[in-house]
Amino acid sequence: MKKVLILSVITSIILLLSGCGERMVQWSETTSNKMEESGKSAGDNIREKGEGVSEKLDTYSQDTEATNEGFKEEAKPNDETEQGITTQPSNTPDASPTESPKVAEKKDALRWNKEDKAVMSNHNIKYAVKLLTDNAYEFSEYTYAEQFDRLTKSPSNYYGKIISIAGTVSEITPITKDFDTKYRTTLYADAIRSLLIIDVQGSSNDNNRSILVYSTQTNDKFLLNAEYSISGFLVGTDTTKLTVHLQGQTETNYVELPVIVPDKELVYPMPHEEYINGYLGAYSDDEFLKKMLDELH
Repeated sequence: MKKVLILSVITSIILLLSGCGERMVQWSETTSNKMEESGKSAGDNIREKGEGVSEKLDTYSQDTEATNEGFKEEAKPNDETEQGITTQPSNTPDASPTESPKVAEKKDALRWNKEDKAVMSNHNIKYAVKLLTDNAYEFSEYTYAEQFDRLTKSPSNYYGKIISIAGTVSEITPITKDFDTKYRTTLYADAIRSLLIIDVQGSSNDNNRSILVYSTQTNDKFLLNAEYSISGFLVGTDTTKLTVHLQGQTETNYVELPVIVPDKELVYPMPHEEYINGYLGAYSDDEFLKKMLDELH
């Protein structure tokens, strides 16, 4: 009996377990189906939301690109900046013109210096030599001793005009490179080869005057104590030591004298008779003398 009872119990347990297993299998299948459906639903929702987010991201991306393009256009340098030219507002203190300043036209540095009458510093000698070399000039009306004071006082009034004088060579000094070095001048460099002092007689001894001639000719072209007719440009004044012999007395002074640079084509030896009767003969003409003196006063 006990064996039969035990067998019955075991059989019942097996049946119970078999039913539970079927129910568990059914529950498992139902749960699985529900999870699949939930998974599909969740996946569909995610895909829908993902597509929406994607569209929003695309829109945002397009907007961002447009904004960036705008920034690029604003930040894009203009042609001048690309070429390295920086422009500044004209109303700022540090503003500078965008155009390069025009280069000043070069001008001939040689001209008549009317502010400085000293020939050793005004450069008029060099300019006169250039003009005499480049052009041809003619003899002008003589200037007389009484008029020399005007030449000394206001030489600039006569710049560019040919001045003609006649007188006696009282001193001749050769101009060499050593002369320039010793006296710190530029005479030789400016083509001057000899320095002459010409004494010019006036209507009286009180009116006698001297004039300096800076010549481009060498000193061997001139004779001491000979008379010459000389025409050239007045270039200013210079101070020189002058010795005067009057009535047995000798007097030496530093005197400011007018300076002429002559045209070598207008330098002529003058016979003494011609000098006396020609040049100085004008003083015998009362009308000429009166006119000249009236102009001086």
